[in-house]
Formats: sequence, C-alpha cells, structure tokens
Amino acid sequence: MLMLTVFILAYGVPAYSLLYGVQKFSWHIPRAILNLAYWQIFGELEVLGDIESITFFLSKFRFYFSIF
Repeated sequence: MLMLTVFILAYGVPAYSLLYGVQKFSWHIPRAILNLAYWQIFGELEVLGDIESITFFLSKFRFYFSIF
C-alpha cells in the first residue's frame, strides 16, 4: 500500500501542476491531486476533457498573439 501511495503521489503532483498551474494552497488540493492521479492511473478517462479544454484554450491564446 505504501508503494502504491508513493507512486500515485509521484505521478499526481507533476500531472496536477501541469494541468492547473500555480494555485493558492488550500486543503482541498492534496485530495484533488490524489483523485486525479488515482483515476487517471486506474482507468477513469473523464479528465481527458479537462486536458482537451485547456489545450484548446492555449491554442486559441497562442493564435491570438501570433497575429500581432
């Protein structure tokens, strides 16, 4: 169980920070990190919608500034 927890945290912290960036600390963030990592590792791919929406927003943002 300890190895599973270490693996989930080792995957979850970088994945969460890449998806959501810097946020003000609250006690809900550790739970969100664990939920995100656990469900991504074990098959809940609903998070792909979040990833696609963030990627779409960034592509629109880059296109807007490439015009100028």
